[in-house]
Amino acid sequence: MKKSFWHQIPIVRLLLPFAAGIGLSMFYPLHIMLAGCVFAVFLCVSVYVQLRFQLFGQRWLFGVSTMGCMFFGGMALHAWQSDLLATTHYSKQARAQYAMVMVDEQPVAKLNSFKMKCKVMMVLDSNGNRHVAEGKLLLYVEKTQLFNLQYGEMVLLPYAGIREIPPPQNPDEFNYKRYLAFNQVFDQVYVKAAELQKLPGNQGALLRKWVYEVQHYFKGVLSRCIASRNETGVAEALLYGYDDDIDAETVQAYSNTGTLHVLAVSGMHVGIIFMIMGLFLKPMDANKRMKLVKNVIILAVLWLYSLLCGLSPSILRATVMFSFIIFSSILNIRSSVYNTLAASAFVLLCVDANMLANVGFQLSYLAVLGIVFFQSYVYNWYTPSNRLMDEIWKITSVSLAAQLTTFPIGLLYFHQFPNCFLFSNLLIIPLTTLILYMVMALLVVSPFSWLSWLLGQAIFYTIGFTNTIVKCVERIPYAYVNGLYINIPQSILLYVMILSGTAYLLLRRIMYLKVCAGSAIFFFSIQAIHQYQNNTQYRLVVYNIRHHTAIHILKGNEARLLGDSSLLENKDKLKFHLQQHTWKSGISHTQHIPLNSVWKRMDVPGYPVLISGMQGINPLTKCSLLLIRDALTPEQLNSIEPPQEVIITSAVPMHRARVIQEYWQHKNIPVRYVGETGAIEVSLPH
Repeated sequence: MKKSFWHQIPIVRLLLPFAAGIGLSMFYPLHIMLAGCVFAVFLCVSVYVQLRFQLFGQRWLFGVSTMGCMFFGGMALHAWQSDLLATTHYSKQARAQYAMVMVDEQPVAKLNSFKMKCKVMMVLDSNGNRHVAEGKLLLYVEKTQLFNLQYGEMVLLPYAGIREIPPPQNPDEFNYKRYLAFNQVFDQVYVKAAELQKLPGNQGALLRKWVYEVQHYFKGVLSRCIASRNETGVAEALLYGYDDDIDAETVQAYSNTGTLHVLAVSGMHVGIIFMIMGLFLKPMDANKRMKLVKNVIILAVLWLYSLLCGLSPSILRATVMFSFIIFSSILNIRSSVYNTLAASAFVLLCVDANMLANVGFQLSYLAVLGIVFFQSYVYNWYTPSNRLMDEIWKITSVSLAAQLTTFPIGLLYFHQFPNCFLFSNLLIIPLTTLILYMVMALLVVSPFSWLSWLLGQAIFYTIGFTNTIVKCVERIPYAYVNGLYINIPQSILLYVMILSGTAYLLLRRIMYLKVCAGSAIFFFSIQAIHQYQNNTQYRLVVYNIRHHTAIHILKGNEARLLGDSSLLENKDKLKFHLQQHTWKSGISHTQHIPLNSVWKRMDVPGYPVLISGMQGINPLTKCSLLLIRDALTPEQLNSIEPPQEVIITSAVPMHRARVIQEYWQHKNIPVRYVGETGAIEVSLPH
């Protein structure tokens, strides 16, 4: 009897509940003992069912018990991999005074500091006794010219400075705390250079040190031959995934045109390496033993390249998948590509369950699934008349297939859709592939100064031409749409619509059409409710942005943003702290109103709002809400007519905010400080 497609992909059937268990554990974790016990129970049930019930009609019992086993196995694995469970975790050292840490990555230069992840090796108590400890933390060091820390070096820092990473302080702001927690980083420490004591020796892994040295060498060659920071940054991103040297405008242009994926080392890069090595070592196919050596060499090169690129989730997926393909070739095993993909994901999640939360991991697998499943169907829509059109249609069909399975995730995380993705990918993918070949050739000819300079100039102009095309496409009217806000249930409903709609087109069963239609009704119902809430909103939000005042008055689809001039001119800060909330609130137009030293009154019907200043309006004016954005003295506070409520903005330093809080508390007037509570929202009367 011919097996159905579902029965031909057993590893996929195991992966789905396993990944679901990991995903649930990230937000609703079970204690490791409980998760482990439930897993053991389901494992025993699975074994018993397999041995006891052998009839064909009873096989569903084994399937259900196995799925339960995999689900709770995923939950137990995620709980087991949590660093906080370790008895030697540094957070459990109550009397520690100093922490000895190893720099676990190359430091990254920020505006006022150097940032790096560190691994705690031990802690020292008040008596100087050393205690073995473990765990990771984020270290920020004051930016000075004397800073010279490198990967693997050891430093001693004050334990008292270690603080828990704070949650988002504003609505819908990027949750950096959760992002770092998925990477087992829960705390951070800010220190001045003078507070650090550098210790002798280097404890870094030799292989990783070698990788950083090679990356440094590559960067030196590219910088010398290309001689432009932005173009060099694009070359670095294409070669080994380092994109910190690319300016924000260029990155945003690639994102808006749907071509940002080319700057992330992914399966395309691994595929190119695989193809080059296959062609170079093709003469070894003549002998069976030499063919085995060839496969081993290719495998070693792929993993070395993956290591060189920092083992990012996208390249790990591709490398593990190609490794399975090579092993299948060696063992002469034929397997479904879906099983190969599922096996690679299963291995990666067993090594690091938190990788499931990585956006790159999700997009990478979804894109490959889309290409594997949909590309052939899309390609068959049209029969090209010549070789050139055939190549163009292949790239187009791949882009369509990948976009079909990734756009729900793109809407969920990035709230935008690149309308010109087909056109931009058609131009950019061949160009970036050419650039990657040229960069590899440059590394080979780098010892020859005149040849490397000539090739470097060719790369410089090719990258410049590519960037120009990307920016030109970005400037096309309606090249992209942003502000498309959807939530997690809606993204799931989109995938249900895609799967059920595809199943109906392929199998012509009315049940799948009903599921697709039902999902669409639920999707648009959620969207309609959300739209109604936005259309009827009238509220005031005071944001927590350090050293700044930001006040949003949202009414329907329009808003007024009041803030100090330095904040309103800083697009990066506004984007990070406010943009997500603005999109979710459905705001189509925002009026920026700079605040100066003058008191300002906002005439909200039935709820007058007064914003403090140093001069101008009479502070004895009655108001319902007083917003204090200056460190007012007790004399100035005495001159203010008592309001119904007081909110102190984050522009006021904490020690001055305490004084203001005590003053109003003595008058029994509710007072809140944004610097302590995070953003504060007030509903305004319609």
